[in-house]
Amino acid sequence: MFHKAITFFLTLTAAAALLLCPGCGERTAVFEADGLSISLTGDYREEEQENMTAYYESSRAAVMIQKYSFAEVSGAGLSTDISTVDYAELIIQSGGLDSAVTEEDGVAYFEYVSEVDSVSFSYLACVYKGGDAFWLVQFSSISDIYDEMKSEFLTFAASVVI
Repeated sequence: MFHKAITFFLTLTAAAALLLCPGCGERTAVFEADGLSISLTGDYREEEQENMTAYYESSRAAVMIQKYSFAEVSGAGLSTDISTVDYAELIIQSGGLDSAVTEEDGVAYFEYVSEVDSVSFSYLACVYKGGDAFWLVQFSSISDIYDEMKSEFLTFAASVVI
């Protein structure tokens, strides 16, 4: 009887901890694309998207991944010896964006807003450098919920492995 009571109490305590701990019960999934892996919550699904190395979508957000090989970068007249911060600044300049690069926990990123079909979307664009390419990983949501999504996006950004 005592054993059953202890087992019941431990099960109840574990269930309560999962309910009271935001995000603790969320499933995670590791997605891989052409040499890059990223951990997202289990509600993301891979979709086909033209001009993207990979594209993942949930009901609230999207993750767009583009790989730029060093051959492509050199072919555009750019040095492959530049840092991720420098590469991010080049993206901002070439896109005519009003943004600044931030580097946090080894990830260079910038934020911007874009209108698509009269809907405002906010983006967190992260730049990574691998052995043979630069990577642009963009996290996007409707601007109305971007502030609540940003910490999740930064967690995803920190999970990227090249």
